[in-house]
Amino acid sequence: MAIYITGDLHGQEWVIDNFTRTCKTTREDILILLGDACFNFYADKRDHDLKEKAAQFPITIFAVHGNHEIRPENIPTYREISWKGGTAYAEEEFPNLIFARCGEIYDLNGIRTMPIGGAHSIDKNSRIEHRREDGWCGWWEDEEPTDEIRARVEARLEKEDWKIDAILSHTCPTQLFKELNKMNTFTDFSILIKIRHGVHRTEEWLETIEQRLVYKKWYFGHYHKSRGFDRFVCLYTDILEFTTDPESGYPYHWKEAGKFVFFS
Repeated sequence: MAIYITGDLHGQEWVIDNFTRTCKTTREDILILLGDACFNFYADKRDHDLKEKAAQFPITIFAVHGNHEIRPENIPTYREISWKGGTAYAEEEFPNLIFARCGEIYDLNGIRTMPIGGAHSIDKNSRIEHRREDGWCGWWEDEEPTDEIRARVEARLEKEDWKIDAILSHTCPTQLFKELNKMNTFTDFSILIKIRHGVHRTEEWLETIEQRLVYKKWYFGHYHKSRGFDRFVCLYTDILEFTTDPESGYPYHWKEAGKFVFFS
């Protein structure tokens, strides 16, 4: 079983299609999505159609909650399942599309891994203003971790003596903003808005987690770029082998060492 990881796909199922063809994956293999897969975004037939396409690919998808999607626990068709040592969510119709439960610990090829999803949407007001007649607007009040989720995460880490191999989050601790802000390659206007003008409640909370945590690797998405620094890896649609190898965090090594499996 091989495990891979990527960032926000926002419904671009062709990335998964191309990847699985190129790497000749099977359902035994796993692709981690670091939020905003958008399988549960429109709350109508479009979601079903996208999941129907994604479920046909020869791979198991393991998705962390982003900010632009409904939490699976709030969708009636999802049920709790036992998966890799933890509780997760899946629909009977799409058993290879699995959603993480924040604060659980999953054993991924011996890597003890905790997902912590969610983030603030900088376009919240615009989405609310353009709400559909049926009430849908693509924004949800629980997009960020709730008090219940935060308590669950902290209680589980306390139980583990604040030691874990890898964290999978959608956004990142606040210390990373300093690094992201310094990087001239982050020139996309929406990214700069997220960094400089976003509401950073989740990031500030993640900072308190990171300061106490003993860990090997922290993966996150949200910023629509693939970059690495120290033990942190930010991913967009590029696909990387999931590992806690410290050398996997440096982007200028990835290409040269062939560590990127697939460039979208």
